[in-house]
Amino acid sequence: MMRMLKMTGYKQWVYFVIGCLVLKSITATIVNEKDVHIEGYFRWEHPSIASKFLFCMNCCKKLPFEKGSCFPVMYMNNNRDSAACCSTIKSRPFWEFSNYSYLKGALYIEYKSLIGFAKIVSKNKYQLYDLEHHHGFLKEFPDNICNFPTIVRIDLSWNRIQFLPSLDCLQSLDSLILSDNKIKRIDASSLASLSNLRQIDFSYNRIECLEPGCFSYRPGSLLKIHLQYNNIKSIDISDLILKHYFDFIKLFNNDLRTITNLKNNTGFVNGSIGGGLIQMMNNSFTNLPMYNTLGFSADDALKIAFRYTVDVLYNKWICDCKMWDGYLVMASQAMDQYYTLGMPKCVYPTHLKGYNLGYFRMKNHTADLLICNITEKEKCPQRCYCFDQPSKNRVVVNCTSQLYISMPHVVPDLSGLDIDLRHNKIIFFQNHEYLERTIRINLSFNFIVNIDPKNIWNTKYTLY
Repeated sequence: MMRMLKMTGYKQWVYFVIGCLVLKSITATIVNEKDVHIEGYFRWEHPSIASKFLFCMNCCKKLPFEKGSCFPVMYMNNNRDSAACCSTIKSRPFWEFSNYSYLKGALYIEYKSLIGFAKIVSKNKYQLYDLEHHHGFLKEFPDNICNFPTIVRIDLSWNRIQFLPSLDCLQSLDSLILSDNKIKRIDASSLASLSNLRQIDFSYNRIECLEPGCFSYRPGSLLKIHLQYNNIKSIDISDLILKHYFDFIKLFNNDLRTITNLKNNTGFVNGSIGGGLIQMMNNSFTNLPMYNTLGFSADDALKIAFRYTVDVLYNKWICDCKMWDGYLVMASQAMDQYYTLGMPKCVYPTHLKGYNLGYFRMKNHTADLLICNITEKEKCPQRCYCFDQPSKNRVVVNCTSQLYISMPHVVPDLSGLDIDLRHNKIIFFQNHEYLERTIRINLSFNFIVNIDPKNIWNTKYTLY
């Protein structure tokens, strides 16, 4: 009996030692050889994504509409790149799978004072670490965080953190979750060294300033960006059109008013278009910026309309000529065939309030209502009504019945002038410089007795 017990104990000890050696061997292999295999998934490596930790579902290898494909709806019609599929929920790091979850262990916070300073403590040694601490009173990141360089996930939501420190020492970091803190600013250098960072959540903070280049740094792996419920007033185009595929950028419920081009974007290079969902609902936009002010050509703007789904519902849209130039023309083809999240509605001017933008595109002649008034400061003649009407490629200068005795000397510095001078008292038709930019001029019901012979017959406008 004793002999059997001793043998059993010996066997258990041997099995324990073998198990430890195997575990150590597996761990070393994973770190050094990346010898990870997950059934139903493939290692996702793409030139635009630096992370080597991600595995994507095999169904993303199939083209849209093929049996067994799992392409997201937003990419179903217009894409053939598996990266568009893997950039969404179809990919995740290997330690999130049950076969490898044992590699990751928890870290804990130990406060050093009552004013929010703390350090990290570890109860056991693991290959990878997860730091989670909710509803605390952390004022800043723990001072010894660099002692744990293999942290892959940080979740310090519902604390009092005010500044985002340099995290250069955390080169394995995959997820940084800092929701419900007191952060006011994100610098371009804050995340730039974290090439494996896939997900950030800075929602419900007090962010007012995003330095251009916060999220467009390369090499990088950002796929999920939470910035909703902050106080952001502007964002650079380089941090929206990332030129690689991503899952989403959530910017709803901020105070966004402008999109800048401070990084001097010059369009797409070598086909680096990318695509993703950008949510900017419930902000303070009034006009969409012109694509050329953002560094894009007309072709680039059309590519964006086909690859990026931009949700701008519930803003303070002014439906004028800028809406025509900046949105309807470039997006009309994409809206006919591809996934959209609904049409923005006009808030101003009052007579167009409640109309959605699709109405202007689909109904005959309604796009003619999208005009921009031109003021006297912008060289509209006194007592005249001037407006830019891009749907008809014209700038109207309406001076009917204003008792003019001569032709206006000053008109808007624009091309496509359509000048209406009916029912005045003009007696001399003078050849002004602006007639070179005029497509039509109506002088009916005047008292023309003299015509300026200078170049008058070389003009290209229609005279009434």
